[in-house]
Amino acid sequence: MNTSNTMFFDDKWKSLIENGSKSFKLSLDEHQLNLFATHAASLTMWNKTINLTSIKDPDEIALKHFIDSVALMPYIKKQARILDIGSGGGFPGFCLKVVNPDLDIVMIDSAKKKVNFLKDLIRTTDMKNIEAKQVRAEDLANDDLYFGSFDIVVSRAFSRLDKFVQLSIPFLNENGIILAMKGQNPIEEINQLKKLKKIKESHMNIKLYSYVLPFQNIERSIVKIS
Repeated sequence: MNTSNTMFFDDKWKSLIENGSKSFKLSLDEHQLNLFATHAASLTMWNKTINLTSIKDPDEIALKHFIDSVALMPYIKKQARILDIGSGGGFPGFCLKVVNPDLDIVMIDSAKKKVNFLKDLIRTTDMKNIEAKQVRAEDLANDDLYFGSFDIVVSRAFSRLDKFVQLSIPFLNENGIILAMKGQNPIEEINQLKKLKKIKESHMNIKLYSYVLPFQNIERSIVKIS
């Protein structure tokens, strides 16, 4: 890997990740911090040729990608099979796997170049029980290996909530839940979601949780549908 990329993700950068994660009651060891640094360096290198992120500043990458992704961990049980729809640069799917290696993660994206990045990242870090697939969620739902087989379906800034939920429902097992990472106030999207016939008929429970990204006090939210 190009050392000009790794130099930005040094001990100071890893300390930022470590301290930021403590805001969500997470304690990361050196191996996990090194995996995040490798992820960030790969992201930066690949971003020169494909559009993985518009954020270029290393500290901003730490805060708005990595720390934001791990904010999801308090809502995820220790052992779970998770589908990350529209994973892009591996957020939040790859980050969740780093924090809890016991998770079984499937990351999907319709963009071949982004999936190539994810596959390279998996190879580079030698992570197990995690895969990346170039496929649309609508098509993957027709595969018996994935239909109804997930404990959790997640997304981060993927699409409107109502669309994401409709795409996610076919993948859930009997006790499955949906976790959508959103901005400060997704009330309008939640109201649109409540109008869906499938939501009304199934009596699905919708809960909104708010959190604050540390250091810059940026407000974010997680919508849980169960």
